[in-house]
Amino acid sequence: MGLGKFDGDDKLLSKEELERMFNAVELVNRESQSVAFVIVHDTQIKVVKDLLRQFGYQVFNTMVIYKQYKNDKVRSGGFISAAVFAVVAFKDITVMQRIVWPMDADNETRTKWMQNVWTVVNATKPYLDAEGQPVNSCPQDPMIVERLVHMFRGFFGERFTIFSSGEGSGWASLVAMRLNANAVITESSDYSYFYLIQRLMSESGLMKLTDENQKKFWKHVLAYWSTYSKENAIEQERLKYLVSVLSKSTSLNGLDQHAINQVLQTMSSNVKDLRTIAPNDLVEKALVHVKTLKRAAPA
Repeated sequence: MGLGKFDGDDKLLSKEELERMFNAVELVNRESQSVAFVIVHDTQIKVVKDLLRQFGYQVFNTMVIYKQYKNDKVRSGGFISAAVFAVVAFKDITVMQRIVWPMDADNETRTKWMQNVWTVVNATKPYLDAEGQPVNSCPQDPMIVERLVHMFRGFFGERFTIFSSGEGSGWASLVAMRLNANAVITESSDYSYFYLIQRLMSESGLMKLTDENQKKFWKHVLAYWSTYSKENAIEQERLKYLVSVLSKSTSLNGLDQHAINQVLQTMSSNVKDLRTIAPNDLVEKALVHVKTLKRAAPA
């Protein structure tokens, strides 16, 4: 960022360095509807937009990540720096017409997500090295990546892939792993890269336990419906297919079996030919049913 807040933060990337960074991604990126999110120093916003335009990005927004918790201990540099700037660029702005919202999102939440100022309430805890020192003194909040994944993955489907440059001790890579998204990440510092690998290995071990629990959950769901529909082979096959699709999505994690059973029963009854509907669309239909259940539940 070039703000001089920590070691290595005393230099801005040159235009040539930024161009090489973007070029490395675009050489392997074949997606014609890509979305770029670039955290940038405020003096380089125009430079980044001009460079991205060379790579086919057509529409641009300047975003502000407002860190409302910021409170500099030594106030020798004027006002407290509580804003992180970012450039969001679109090769095809129509992707914004297919945003997928959280299943419990009300109008206020949707408005906040669509605004170009996102608020971070609490500081992100840094990952510590073997001596108890932060690997990255200024980690960014994973909320930023989580929102972007949630908003756009529904549009891209299986094509959805994150390209992240300068991961530090883990940012987009952690979110991608937790949300089961494809990701290609880079980190040039040997020190940061070492701890990034350590962190991802540790995270994957914890996720393995969670994944096993999810598999057991869906196995119980399938066993229930296999017994329920054992006299109807066609219905049983439909339910098996529906379970196989929904179980691969993390969007339904956290629901109890009673809620899942209601969703399966409703979808199996209302949708005649499940296989003609794209898996992502089936998941979206399931989330709509979940929202209906929540509204109908007693307060």
